[in-house]
Amino acid sequence: RFARVIGKQYRFTPLLMFNPFRDYSHAPELGTSTGMEQRAYGFRQRCSRVVELEEVITLPAAMQGVDMPKDNLIVGGAASFRSHVRVNGNQLEFGATHRMEKRVYDAGDWPLFRDALMARKDLSAYPLTLSK
Repeated sequence: RFARVIGKQYRFTPLLMFNPFRDYSHAPELGTSTGMEQRAYGFRQRCSRVVELEEVITLPAAMQGVDMPKDNLIVGGAASFRSHVRVNGNQLEFGATHRMEKRVYDAGDWPLFRDALMARKDLSAYPLTLSK
């Protein structure tokens, strides 16, 4: 489920990038619907939170990154998200920080909150492609 070999390429999603909990009781923000572009009313989350994910994977010799997600940087007062995925020598380095600064948000906070959340969700849906 986490890796697939296609010819000389390897497609996989690192465990922490994939949301290992797979339920919304440990990461309830992932269950928030992002379908609305604007909100007329405020909204709330269980609490303010910071989610930090870091993972380093040692790769076999001569592996190269072929298709990697782009670095993300979304910064604001209500929410922010930054991430990076790099191959450095034989190490695959993944890092992400998702900050949700409030428990109760105004309707005007929604676009930034939504963008940060969608960036996190998109990252977990983007498999990496490596090649020898």
